[in-house]
This record gives sequence, structure tokens and C-alpha cells, in this order.
Amino acid sequence: MGGFAHPTIIGTCSFPDVAGWVLICDQVAHLGRELLQERTRVKALSEELENPLNVHRRAPAARQLASLIG
Repeated sequence: MGGFAHPTIIGTCSFPDVAGWVLICDQVAHLGRELLQERTRVKALSEELENPLNVHRRAPAARQLASLIG
């Protein structure tokens, strides 16, 4: 019997299969870290939309609009 057996069944595992699983596990870990970073980024941006930290960021655009109107 070659290949990787179901986790609950004792089986054999040849070297290429182990190497493949290691690669997959590394990719899953990497993607998990990326997902956590993106979730953190989305949370921070959502919080800033609710409570802007830099209220003067739009001031130049507002002055430009005011000059056009008045």
C-alpha cells in the first residue's frame, strides 16, 4: 500500500508523500498568517471609518471645494 493513509488508519507514508504534506502544511500556515494580517487590517480600517483618527485629512479638499463655491 503506497501513499498516505487516512489519519485514523495506520498506513505507510513514502518520502514524496511526506514532502508533499510538509509543503501543504507550510502553505496553510503561510495563508493563515496572511489571513490574520488582512483581518487585522480590515478591522483597523473599519474602526477608523467609525472614529476617524485624522479629522483634518480632508481639509485641503474641503478648502478647494469652498473656494469653488464662494
